[in-house]
Amino acid sequence: MSIESSGRSAATNRFRRLETVETRPVVVPVEAARPVDPRAVEFVRFCYLRRRVSWPELYDEMCLVAARGAFRGMTYDDLEQVGVSFTLTGVPPLIQLAHRIVAEERAIARGSLMTSGPSGAGRPHPHLAPVPS
Repeated sequence: MSIESSGRSAATNRFRRLETVETRPVVVPVEAARPVDPRAVEFVRFCYLRRRVSWPELYDEMCLVAARGAFRGMTYDDLEQVGVSFTLTGVPPLIQLAHRIVAEERAIARGSLMTSGPSGAGRPHPHLAPVPS
């Protein structure tokens, strides 16, 4: 008996055993998405309206705004409290929020809500809440 044939036989038997194993569906629990804090939405919209760029340039703008506290004095820690996280695990939801807001703003720019000329001058953006005094 050669080494080669017994090696093939063992491998074949192992493969046959794998074929007979029953597979069951795996149930993975999925958390419901938390509602987005309106201040997080306003922050992303504020950053977008400053430069009107898409991801990843918008991420750079958000970091700059957070570092300077340019949005209502909110820094990284304050923004994290409202759901804006710049961590590796926090970036995917931030990307989704940014894409949503960029799409909304571009739709507004294409639509009739776009304010231009003297009649629109001085009017607040329709999606930004007034800053509390």
